[in-house]
Amino acid sequence: MQAITVRFCNNGTSEEQLKDTDVVFVEPGKEKKLCLYVSNGWEKKMTFEYGFSMWTTSKGWDPVCDWDMSTGNQFSMLIPWTHNRVVTIDPMTFQVIEEKIVIPPGMNWLQLWCLAYKLSKPQFDGIGWMFNLIVRKVTHLNIVVWWESTVDKTIKIVDAIWGIFSTNKKIKAQLDDENGITLSSVVENKWNVSQNVTITGRIYNALGFQKDFAIEPKQLTPGMKYEFSTNAGILPSYKWFFTIKLNIKSDPVFLFPISNEKLKEPGYVTERGKVFIFSRMRVIILAVVLLIIYRVFVHKKIKTVVVTPTPTTI
Repeated sequence: MQAITVRFCNNGTSEEQLKDTDVVFVEPGKEKKLCLYVSNGWEKKMTFEYGFSMWTTSKGWDPVCDWDMSTGNQFSMLIPWTHNRVVTIDPMTFQVIEEKIVIPPGMNWLQLWCLAYKLSKPQFDGIGWMFNLIVRKVTHLNIVVWWESTVDKTIKIVDAIWGIFSTNKKIKAQLDDENGITLSSVVENKWNVSQNVTITGRIYNALGFQKDFAIEPKQLTPGMKYEFSTNAGILPSYKWFFTIKLNIKSDPVFLFPISNEKLKEPGYVTERGKVFIFSRMRVIILAVVLLIIYRVFVHKKIKTVVVTPTPTTI
């Protein structure tokens, strides 16, 4: 199965135009061609079957494909079954397969799907080894149903899974082994336009400390989540409390004609949070000091308290 590769050829069949994953924009009530480029890199003729399945995300926001490749699942119903999806391909050759996406009128959504393919039956190499070690391979296809009045370029900052040094759940702060602080935020492209996301920020406090930073930009396709992070270095822990300000800018990337110039304007989101920096040595010193105070004052006071019994009248 390693020898079989399926890529998308919606933009052409040259090596530069082929895509491992793709985003297809379709207007409701219309059809759109879907081009698949299949290659066999093995020296034997191969037979495999393919289909379309649903997908979801794991806890780490990685795409996970469903096992159902049948023509009855929700995705397959949008790609009418017009031919047998079992392909036999000669050794060291390629084939181009055309499918058709049909979207009913009135629909408006972003859907994230999978193209899955697997061997139809066990294959054997020249010396008898079974060539079916990899049961299935998948690639991802995003379908965006749109028209101009429904363009949405919303981005969202997702709450961090954990982060013990920040008061804002959308800004995660962690200390590394050398007491350097790493700041990160998960950005989600909520709807139906790809966006170039840039994050800049500032660390500052009331004692005059100030440090600017920038995180490497990233293009987020519709529905994509991505964790932006940067190492801000070692902050002076003697200055205790810091404020983190994040400026998130999103520039929409339109893969279809757009006449409304206002939709091309970038979007902006700002997040702030307090960050508490305590080096390990300072935590140890503070714990020792508190223990000494307890033993010298509180514990001693408890030992010197004398309880005088109250006389009772019989």
